[in-house]
Parts: sequence; C-alpha cells; structure tokens
Amino acid sequence: MLQSINDRIQGWLGWVIVALISVPFALWGIQSYLEVGGEKFVAKVNDTEITTSTFDRALAQQRARLQQMFGKNMPQGAAYDNILKQQVINRLVTTEVMNQYANTAGYTVANATLAAAIRSIEAFQENGKYSQSLYEKVLSSQGWSPAGFEAMYRQELSTSHVQNTIMASAFATDSEIAQHQKLSNQLRNVSFIQFKAQEYFAKAQVTDDEEKAHFQTNAFRYMNPEKVSVQYLELKSDQLANEIPVNDDDIQKNYDEYVTKIKSNQQRKASHILVSLASDGSDEEKATALEKITSVKKELDAGTSFAELAKKHSDDPGSASAGGDLGLVSKGMMVKAFEDALFSLSSGQTSDIVRSEFGYHIIKLTEIKTAKIESYADRKSLIEKELKESGVQNLFLERSELLANLAYENPESLDIAAEQLKLTIKKTATFTRAAGKGLAANAAVRKAAFDESLIRDKLNSETIEISPKHIVVIHVEDYTAATAKDFADVKANINAELKAKKAQDMAKAAATQIVTQLQADSSKAGWSKLTAEYKSTTTALNLVKRDTDKGDKQLVQAAFRLSKPETGKVNYQQVAMHNGDAAIVAVTAVTAVTESKGADKKDMAVATKLSNKSASQEFAAVVAAIKESFDIYIPAKTEE
Repeated sequence: MLQSINDRIQGWLGWVIVALISVPFALWGIQSYLEVGGEKFVAKVNDTEITTSTFDRALAQQRARLQQMFGKNMPQGAAYDNILKQQVINRLVTTEVMNQYANTAGYTVANATLAAAIRSIEAFQENGKYSQSLYEKVLSSQGWSPAGFEAMYRQELSTSHVQNTIMASAFATDSEIAQHQKLSNQLRNVSFIQFKAQEYFAKAQVTDDEEKAHFQTNAFRYMNPEKVSVQYLELKSDQLANEIPVNDDDIQKNYDEYVTKIKSNQQRKASHILVSLASDGSDEEKATALEKITSVKKELDAGTSFAELAKKHSDDPGSASAGGDLGLVSKGMMVKAFEDALFSLSSGQTSDIVRSEFGYHIIKLTEIKTAKIESYADRKSLIEKELKESGVQNLFLERSELLANLAYENPESLDIAAEQLKLTIKKTATFTRAAGKGLAANAAVRKAAFDESLIRDKLNSETIEISPKHIVVIHVEDYTAATAKDFADVKANINAELKAKKAQDMAKAAATQIVTQLQADSSKAGWSKLTAEYKSTTTALNLVKRDTDKGDKQLVQAAFRLSKPETGKVNYQQVAMHNGDAAIVAVTAVTAVTESKGADKKDMAVATKLSNKSASQEFAAVVAAIKESFDIYIPAKTEE
C-alpha cells in the first residue's frame, strides 16, 4: 500500500512534495553561512520571515533539478554554490512578494476552482478518476493534512493567476516580427584569428618570489579543510516489522469494516414523482398538494405506469420528461427525508408519500448498485500487509519522538538513548563539509555535524531525516579545524596557475597587437594580409546566419553584434574567450535576405517567441516595481 502510494507521487506532485517537505540536502556551510547574529532566516519580506528550513528545502529541490539536467556534468565549486544559493534566495523572496501581493490585491481562488484543480492531479486518481481515499492516503504518507495541502495549493493557484494576468497582456507588433525575421535571415561573412593561451604556456616564466607572494596573498585558498567524525544512532522503520503482531481477530475486524464501508457506499437508481410545495406553504396549499399526490398514488397502486404518471404529474423539471428517473444516487446527495425513504426500500419497491422541504414525493427504487465485495480469503493477505505497515508507521513515529526527546534531555551523550531504545551506537569515518562516505554522504548529516553548537558544546543533534522511513541523531566525536597547507605542497599548483595566467596575458597581448595594426588599416586587403600571416589559427565562415552551428559560438555571437562595415573595410573586435584564449573577430560583408516561402507559419512562430519573451520581460518589470513597495531585508552574509 505504501509503495503504491509512493509510486503515485512521482511527477508533478512529487516535485511539490519535494519542494515543501523533503529532507534538505543543502550545500556546504549553510548553517554558519545563514545564521547572522542569531537570525534563523535568510530573508524577510515585510514581517514574514523566509526561514533557513524553507531555504534548505528550496535549495535541495533546485539542486535535484540541476542534477537531473546535468548528471555527472553538474557544475561544482564554491563560486557555483554561492551563485546557486543566491538564485534560490532571490526566487523565494519573489515568491513571497507575489504571494503577499496576490492576497492584498484580493486575488482569490474559489473552492470549486481549487477542488477542480486538485481532482485533475494524476497522483490523486485511480483508473483516470479522482479518488478521495487515495488523496487522503497520499497526503498522509507525506505528512500533510488535507487542510494544509489545500491552503498551500490555493496560494499557489492565486499567485499563478496574478502572473498569468500580467503575462497575458504581452504581444509582438508587426514591425518587431519583421525586424526579427530580417535579422534572423541576415547572412554574414566573418572570420576569426585565435590566440590560444596553451601555445604560450611553455614561454611563460614564474619566479619563486612570485609564487611565494601569491601564496601569502591567497593563503585562504590553500587550506586543509576542517574535518569531523561522529557517533550516531539510527532508526529505520523496516527494522520494526517484527515488533508488530497481526492476529486473525485484527484481520477479521478490518475485513468487517471493509464490508460495512462497501455496503454503505452503495448507489441506488431511483425515480420520483414530485408535487412541489414550499416549506412555508399555507394550509390550503398543503391540502391541495397532498390531495394531488394522493390521487397519483392511487393511480399508481391501480397499475398505471410510474413513468407515465411522472411525465404527467411531476413538478420536477429535471426528471419529469425522463419518467422521473434521477439516475444513481449516493448517500449525502439528497435531503434527509428523501434519502431515508430511498435507502429503506428494496429493489423494485415504491415508497409511500414522503414529505420533504420541496414538497411531496413518491419514490421508486429501480436498482441497487453495490461494488463487488472481495472474500475474506482473497483480501486477508492485503489486510495483513496494510495492518503491518500501519503499525510499523505508528511505531516508527512513536520511537522517533522518543529518540528526539532522549537525545535532547541527555544532550552530552547518546548512551542513554541507545540503552532505552536498544540501539547500537555507530561511528563514521572522518569527513569534510563537502564530502563523506556512508552516512556522511548525506548533505543534511554533514551540515548538522559542522553546527557550531555540536562542535563547541559537544551536544547531540536534533533528529535528521535521511528518508521518510529513516532518521538519525549524531554526536560529534572528533573535530579538526582547518589548517594551512605547506607552501611546498602547493608550489607546483601555484606555478601552474600563475603560468596559465601569464599565458592568457600573452595571448591577449598578441591579439591587442593585431588591433593596433587594424586601427592603422581596417581595409579588407589589410585584413586579408593578417589572416594570411596567421593562417594556421584563422577560421573563415562565409554566408552564415546567426544560428549557424559552424565555428565557435562565442565568436559567432560577437561577429553578429558588430555593425555592417563600410565599403572596402572590415568591422572588428577583440574578444576575451571563456576558456582564457584571445581572438579577433571581423565582419567583411553583410547580406540581407528576404524569405517568402512559408513566411506565414514562420511569422506565427516568431510572434509566439517574441510574445513569450515580451511577457517574461513585462512580468519581471512588474515584479521589480511591486518589490519597490515592499520592505525586503536580506542579512548581509546571505548576500555574500
């Protein structure tokens, strides 16, 4: 049962739940990075704090998305980590601003709209139809109450409505489409002379004094990272199964409840004849209505067709023309008097006259539809499994709370918690903030292990959720502070780094020398002379569009940013390449091309593309303007 629920929360709902309740696996140093002056939040929007736990969850979600996108090629390093953190903080601030704006502006989501949106989520559907019981089970398995989930999703829909309203107003004009097509179709003759830094590496010379000066100036970059090892207690739900007995009495009781539920959920196909009467009708009106329904009942008892009488006498416009047929009716669909009468009938039986707030009815039960009830033998194994899983889940929650309390009440050691819960104290190998093996491979564990209070005061941690069925409590055993590396150990690396920098400078200087020559002679003939001189490192591309897959993309983009050259001349630019190389980019000719074949389809695609771009820009501008009216505070260290 739990596995089937887990399977259903993949996809959209999985991301929602990951975003909101998953265990954080934050990057290195988040705790000290964010706790500024005792503040436990990363940002504040008006009076609403964006907590570190919210940040951790969002960071975990974003990191998981990027991991899925890039796989083993995912960017690494301190600079990347800091950029990622800041992006997540900015997104959380924007989300909170838009949430508050939507609420203040009166954007609301009606109950019916919310219900329809939730019913459309595949994770809550069985055989393509929404299932209330599945909905409740999925939420429960992830620690949500229906009220909590619905409040969250209502807010999300409200904020999305604001965004959609703003973006829906964007469009592309005919002149913008024409200009875009003109630029897209344009052809250029371009060429590049490249100066590869690697070719200058062997010529670069670095002295001992330069190496030592660099080491002293950048000592913080050459440190042995701080390390810890921890003791820990772990609690896994799958270790508790043997402690949950399931006997035949429990199974029988659960089966009886199942049968009762199936029977109570039966549907009844009903027809009725209604003589309407207001609930506050006069005595005269009551007498008239009662006389009419009594007359109809006599005809019915005399053998007249129920359907014919309904068509002739019923005041219910929705069912009279169908011979009084109401279709299938479940409990809770009709008013109490009608429901009580209907569910007291046997199949084919007709009721006496029934009084409701709508008037007088005669009700006929034509069919009882009950879901198939599985036999005890067929259902026994499933019931046993569900009872076992439910018992394990309850015991796991109980033990988790007990472990948390014992670790907190006896903070200086794990011994008492281990003794009372009959758990074994385990140990990790030494690990750093960035990496570890075994339990320390989990980022949440590494983050907790380097918490200042755990290291300084030798306290137990709070419970750390490794998965919904696996928690741990840790206690720092050994801590080694970061230490400076010896110059001798990093000398070779420094030498290579400085040589690489000098090689890049030499490549840049060579390119700058070409620029000097072009400043004196930017004619096509002058450029041809230079490309002939540097033939081995020159690339020429003729009649290419800006989206060409030929040549280096950075250099092609630079070439298409240059203006059209004067007759007989070239336009040029020096480019510092991302890989450290240098280059000269030149445009020798620009040709305008007008395409007519398939123009309408292309125009529509371009219009959509430009409209989407415009919509994104407009939304960003509106958000920026809205932010100006909000009090937004981000602690200083969070911005670093």
